[in-house]
Amino acid sequence: MTWLGKVPFSEIGMDEDKYTLLKELAEDSEYWRSAYSFIEGVRDRRLFSLTVRQSNWVMTIDAELGVELNRRAVREVFKEAQDESAG
Repeated sequence: MTWLGKVPFSEIGMDEDKYTLLKELAEDSEYWRSAYSFIEGVRDRRLFSLTVRQSNWVMTIDAELGVELNRRAVREVFKEAQDESAG
C-alpha cells in the first residue's frame, strides 16, 4: 500500500526515516538532543524561510543522519549474510 499523504518534514527536506533515527539518537547524545530540539522547532517551516545558519544546520543534520542510515543498512546486509551462511 502506498502512503499518499504529505511527506513528513518535507518543508525542511527531512523524511520520516531520518526523523525516527534522530529521535533514537537523541536518547543517548547531547549533540543529537540538541539537533532534535532544533528540528522540532523548525519542522513546520520551509527551508527557504530559515536563516542561512539554520538552513546550514538542517542540511548538516540531514547529511549526518543519511550517513548513519547507510551505516546501519550495510550492517543489516552483513548480518543477514552471516545469518544465511550460518544457517
